[in-house]
Amino acid sequence: MPRNGAQPLLEVSQLTKHFLGVTALLDVSFDIYPGELLSLIGPNGSGKTTLFNCVSGFLKLDRGQVRFKGEDISNVRPDKIALKGIRRTFQDVRTFQEMTVLENLMTALQQHQEENMIERVLGTQRIQQFEHAARERALELLDMVDLRPWQHMQARHLAYGQRKLLEFVTALMPDPDLIMLDEPAAGVSGEMVDRMKQHIRALNAQGKTILVVEHNMRVVMDISERIVVLDYGRKIAEGTPSEIQTNELVREAYFGH
Repeated sequence: MPRNGAQPLLEVSQLTKHFLGVTALLDVSFDIYPGELLSLIGPNGSGKTTLFNCVSGFLKLDRGQVRFKGEDISNVRPDKIALKGIRRTFQDVRTFQEMTVLENLMTALQQHQEENMIERVLGTQRIQQFEHAARERALELLDMVDLRPWQHMQARHLAYGQRKLLEFVTALMPDPDLIMLDEPAAGVSGEMVDRMKQHIRALNAQGKTILVVEHNMRVVMDISERIVVLDYGRKIAEGTPSEIQTNELVREAYFGH
């Protein structure tokens, strides 16, 4: 919700996406404001991940617009969107399996280094300072999620929940303005769900803007400031957790089909 007259950080306007004649999203619109934690929910096949992929540049929009910090980023390449300050995780955890835990975090900053290959090869003081600061930040993030003891272990040896946490903190490495989390609680134990909730809440309390797709309604209701509900690719409701819990269209979407 708007805070002190702030402008939206992310504006999604009439976003529409078709796949081979099938409408995955139709005229979906919503805003996210700086410092807000907004969840995107809906039954399976409602278009949540498709929307994530459109916003982050992994899918092209057929119609509509996505604006970030006032700039039109519709159909901009994912790497360019990431450099503008949006980072995301994926439903299927994506880590560099043969790299160590620490190396996974360090790669998240590679594209933020200057494009001066001579300077990199020579290892100038500025590059050395950058790498030292990056390493310190990586270790701080690993401490936050209790993964520092495994910093030199290859990611493929981590448990699934640990790899979720690794992907989570890798997204945080460049200190993005908007963090998009695609089902952060999916497929992990109850204890890990609670830990993930705590980390998300703590980030939001620090002022981070977060957009979450999640099936676990307990998580959604516990962490969300506002919720947008999709059904068959259309937005059917938007409001606070208490408003969504009592919304008849939402009840019908989840239990009436």
